[in-house]
Amino acid sequence: MFANLKKKSVIGFFGNSGAGKSTLVNTVIGEDVLPTGDSSTTRLVTLVGHSEYRPPSLSAKVALFKKGFSPHMIHNPDHVAGYLLEQGGAELLSATGDAYFAVVFCTADVCRHVWLMDTPGDLYGPDGAGREKALGSVELADGFVLLSPHSGFLRQNDLGLLANIIRRCPPVKAYQVTNHMLFVQSKCGDIEFGEIRTVFEDAIERTKRRLYDTAFEFLEEGGFINALPGEEELAARVQPFWRENERLASRTLRRINDMAAYLVSVRKSLFSRLFCDIASSNRFEPPQSNKKQRLLQKQRRPDLNRTQPDCFRYFSNG
Repeated sequence: MFANLKKKSVIGFFGNSGAGKSTLVNTVIGEDVLPTGDSSTTRLVTLVGHSEYRPPSLSAKVALFKKGFSPHMIHNPDHVAGYLLEQGGAELLSATGDAYFAVVFCTADVCRHVWLMDTPGDLYGPDGAGREKALGSVELADGFVLLSPHSGFLRQNDLGLLANIIRRCPPVKAYQVTNHMLFVQSKCGDIEFGEIRTVFEDAIERTKRRLYDTAFEFLEEGGFINALPGEEELAARVQPFWRENERLASRTLRRINDMAAYLVSVRKSLFSRLFCDIASSNRFEPPQSNKKQRLLQKQRRPDLNRTQPDCFRYFSNG
């Protein structure tokens, strides 16, 4: 149990090829280390952490690992030795072969508190490898960012992926259904915000019922959430993004940092409550190993008093 205190939360970035996942992660960490562009596609599940926490067994910026590795193994020398394939520079991120995970070290402050996880976008390739890696990596995520381009925002392929992620990555608190998720409307370019707003309003209205049927009702029946999120709550999780637009980029970074802070606070409160329970009972009961089993305790859902999505307020305030 006490080893869990060293574990950091993971924010996963998901989306089809070309959605801009690697571009957004590069923007968050402030350096262009992940391969981007039409000719580049993420082939590996790529974990980005702070170089301050790089273990002595790793000396390079990038390390490649076999399937079965997870970020929580990084400080276990035996696990590192057992799964490590090679380490070197950023060119390794285009590798194929036996590599399944890549770990990249950076100096971004957000990575002092959480791991960022870039995932493969080739979800419909003939061998199914990209889809298997992307969906398999959802189990590592505590929060997620789904990227879907403005042109075709939350259309069929993205909607199916989103439903899968929501089912596999439930909230830690049953009354905070959407705090751990963000839907990034990428590639907005020089599009007027009125058009951006119309597109994501239409998308939420169009997809709400489908997400209820395929994802949120599953969580409600399992006791993972207390109530279905409303249309305003879902719309509030949409964030337009275009790297060259300073306003959109800064707002997106702020919301990802807010998610990181939220996940850190939730983790701290869980362990604080655990230690209080141990102290009051004067006995030790190890926590459930399966995260979803820990979420079955129902909690009262407070009045959210939402008026308009965050991105509406941001743009209306100039």
